[in-house]
Amino acid sequence: MDTLLYWGVGLLALSAILLVLEVFVPSAGLIGLVAMCLAIVGVVCLFRVDWRWGLSAMLAVLVVGPTIFFFALQVFPSTPLGRKLIGSPPGSEGGAAAEREGEQGLPPSLTKEFEAMIDTEGEAATDLRPSGFVRIGGKRVAAMSEISFVNAGTRVRVTGADGMGVRVRPV
Repeated sequence: MDTLLYWGVGLLALSAILLVLEVFVPSAGLIGLVAMCLAIVGVVCLFRVDWRWGLSAMLAVLVVGPTIFFFALQVFPSTPLGRKLIGSPPGSEGGAAAEREGEQGLPPSLTKEFEAMIDTEGEAATDLRPSGFVRIGGKRVAAMSEISFVNAGTRVRVTGADGMGVRVRPV
């Protein structure tokens, strides 16, 4: 009976390790499927030892499994595969790299271009609810209105800039 106890606990531990590994290794869910099967076999082994062991293992799987899954959702965007799927540029993990490249991983030239538009006037190309697009100097630029709603065609003045676009206010 002790052998089944060791096997059950070992299989559950291996299952948790494989679930964490699934985040970093692209396997199209195969590692996660193996981890799920190992967890089921581990719970069955522990039920064969004693119903209390089995019930405890089943509750542990029902708590630890989703916990690891939500951890994976938090970590996935910072993995190489996650950056590739989401479309973030390589090397924009945040911190010093994002500081060097400008906000949101944009090149410094684009951020400076937005900052150069401060105090210029343009026209709302789309309704700003509060975000949309404005036309400034013949260029279509993403914009965020400082008030709640601006109709398309309204004259606007650029009051600020960030890495994603400009902030505007009606003239």
